[in-house]
Amino acid sequence: MKFTPFFCLLILALTVGCQTVAESTNSKSASVAFSETSVGLERSHLSAELTLEDAIHLESRAGIGVPKYRVERLIGLSRAEAINLTMKDLELGSAKSYSLPAWVNQGSFVFLEGRYKSCNISQTRRVSSLENQWIEEILLTDAPAYERLVLLFSNHFVADFNSYRAAEAYARHHKLIRDHSTGNMSTFLDAILKDPAIIIYLNNNNNFISNVNENFAREYLELFTLGEGNYKETDIKNLAKVFAGESVNPISQEYEWLRGGSTSRKFKVLGKEIGQPDEAVSLVLEQEAHALYLAEIFYQEYVNFEQIDPVAVREIARRYYHSGFEIQELLRATLETPNFWANANRFSLIKDPVDLVLGTARTIGMSDDMALDFRDFASAFSNINFFLINPPNVAGYPGGFSWIDGGLLEKRIDLLKSMFIDARGAIDLAKLVEARSSWLKEGESRRTRYNEKLEKILSEAHPDQLVVEAAFLHYADRSFKQDHHPSFKLSLLGVHLGNKKWEGITYQMGREKKKGYDFVRLESNDCFPACIKSFSGGFSKKYGVEVIKYDPFNQGAGNRNVGSTLSSGERLLMRRLAQLVHFLPTSAVDGSGRFGDGGPENRNAWLDWLQKRQQSIGFKSLEDTSGKTGEPVVIVNDAVDQINLCKAKYDNALDQNWIRLGKQIPKRLSNEIGERWISSVLPESYKLVEGSEAERVLLADAFQLK
Repeated sequence: MKFTPFFCLLILALTVGCQTVAESTNSKSASVAFSETSVGLERSHLSAELTLEDAIHLESRAGIGVPKYRVERLIGLSRAEAINLTMKDLELGSAKSYSLPAWVNQGSFVFLEGRYKSCNISQTRRVSSLENQWIEEILLTDAPAYERLVLLFSNHFVADFNSYRAAEAYARHHKLIRDHSTGNMSTFLDAILKDPAIIIYLNNNNNFISNVNENFAREYLELFTLGEGNYKETDIKNLAKVFAGESVNPISQEYEWLRGGSTSRKFKVLGKEIGQPDEAVSLVLEQEAHALYLAEIFYQEYVNFEQIDPVAVREIARRYYHSGFEIQELLRATLETPNFWANANRFSLIKDPVDLVLGTARTIGMSDDMALDFRDFASAFSNINFFLINPPNVAGYPGGFSWIDGGLLEKRIDLLKSMFIDARGAIDLAKLVEARSSWLKEGESRRTRYNEKLEKILSEAHPDQLVVEAAFLHYADRSFKQDHHPSFKLSLLGVHLGNKKWEGITYQMGREKKKGYDFVRLESNDCFPACIKSFSGGFSKKYGVEVIKYDPFNQGAGNRNVGSTLSSGERLLMRRLAQLVHFLPTSAVDGSGRFGDGGPENRNAWLDWLQKRQQSIGFKSLEDTSGKTGEPVVIVNDAVDQINLCKAKYDNALDQNWIRLGKQIPKRLSNEIGERWISSVLPESYKLVEGSEAERVLLADAFQLK
């Protein structure tokens, strides 16, 4: 690949004499540093009228791609008017109702740990549908400046899917970013502190006052709010203690505070004593470093990645601070700085993959019969080492020259050629939409049939009957004879008892040999919603969660003080959970069952224990008001023929990787203008000399820039 002289000169210019913002000490108050008496930058340039080149520059930087209709509306406006029009994107984008994929409301199955293999439930397929939906939003958006901010903050408040394979948690993380990207940073940071995807990704679910994990505290100060060097190690250590106990319920995948893992003490962070996580928000916003840090990030995103003007950054920071940390003012201040409009800063940013792939599609035009599929766009990203939902690390993508390092420039140019220049066959969108509609109806019909059968079972159930939609055995200890307290773990999906319902329950059963009693062991965060009102009669594990060990097999013998703290309804639940031993001997005898992991001797020991527990707990039939009898525990997935809970409850057909996802491409983005519009994107001196008009522009090195 040969570089044009323009591109070579650009690389030379960007790698020489770079300026950086001076480090700020965390002791400096922002209220003093950004006093109202500060002199703002010159603003008379904002009255200048936009030319075609100016309009393309603003649209390409603030948005994604340069669709013709977007550029034409800006020509002839003053810079101030054009910025006002661009800022309306933020109102339009934030006002739009963004719906999470349907599977998010179907419930989490992460806690099942893949034990029910016949479900063939794929977290990857789920999150791929979210990625396709995101690609669709970017391609078809009428508010590209809003989508640009969503991308920026997705790379700032990083949580990747590969580290935490819970698709519904990642979907909620994405919605959190969308909901706050144009709002107030104080509210944004409040939400981030309780974001399950962030909590898990940064290991705060393993942060307990008895065993402190500093990851979240470190990245909160270094990457999210202040920047490196604007805090001390003691600040990280103390903030981690404040964050202790901020966790996630493993059943619902929602935020949960673990009382047993937290503390009521206060700790000094950045020179001030705080005791609650939300106090860390106002604390960091008070620091001069915060406004400067965010201002520099926006300067690099919108003005110049390599050469940073500290005077301009300070002015952007000042306006951001005095707005009360409004993100919209942060963007406006960035676009209004003379640096943004300076000729020296034009074509100085290397396009990120979203700009390159999706921006190009928006620039040259799209139509309903184009062969490009949303899956093609996702595949194109992976070919140039980019993933919307899987940033490389907690710091996100570094940007700048990293986009073209290691031969990526050649790959990017080849990608543009294969996607937008080489001939592609057309598709019949109508047939695809028809097929998708049929598949969706089939999935909805399955769900309806399942829910009808479930409701019939529940309506006929005795008030004391436990109805479980599905039960899963995770493990059984491998040596019943040698372990002091051998146990096995069960997870229940869709648990109903009287007028109460739990999305899921995970618990253990086993033998406490030293104290001579059997137990059901329940942790405070292993039910959703909570199974037990109070754990005051139990004990706390070393790592944060509170635990109850109770013996329902012998009327609460063993750990009697626990039994006295339970309500009658809670004791009934514990007894019903114990009665699931009646469903387990088959697994114990079967060599493929988890009870056989320790070999025949262990399997036989477990089988003997299970049979004795069956006798002691009993399984007497219940009689409802109509005189009909039923077992005290019913497992729906086993009890009703032809019910496939997996397909009914977690049907992926709702969110397949469909071409276009059934939406039509609006005419304003259609390719009616052909190559004539492509030609205006780059100055003549930056194009290739030979080739068609599209080749001269799209394959020129300068097309990698904006």
